Amino acid sequence: MEVTDNATGANISNLLVINPIFEFTPVSGTNTSGTGNSTEDGATSNQTTTTTTGTSQRQEGNATTSAAGQGIVYGFAEIGGPEDQIPSLMRILSNSTWNVVAVHNHVTMESPKMMFVHAVGVSDIDTLTSEAKSILDGMAARQRTTTAGETTRSEMRGESNQTLSS
Repeated sequence: MEVTDNATGANISNLLVINPIFEFTPVSGTNTSGTGNSTEDGATSNQTTTTTTGTSQRQEGNATTSAAGQGIVYGFAEIGGPEDQIPSLMRILSNSTWNVVAVHNHVTMESPKMMFVHAVGVSDIDTLTSEAKSILDGMAARQRTTTAGETTRSEMRGESNQTLSS
């Protein structure tokens, strides 16, 4: 997609990061609740148990793991796209453990208007990466539908995208 600065006419597509970015880092035991320091035999233990988005987690020292024994990670995403695709992206994100924390633009007066969504998630790596894939698949399906719709409208107007050669 070509993005143009309307004020200068410059093509700024290469200056914008409009590809989705997903980053992950291990959680070191923050954002937990329900701490307890005693065991059945009275010995002291450093454990915390909590439930986040339906996943039971256990913290031992600084390592947090899920009930399945997987490490808990913090995920950050920045997803850019044309402004008219943002409502669809927000619906996709609302059906996941990813939480939208910001929606903003990077450039003013560009065409088409590009918007960027920041989202965070805390869960096991398999859940977050599976949902990231679903988010990307949903965006790709939306793009295919939009592209097919534009082709159909062009064909209905009698337009063609074919290049003529002499």
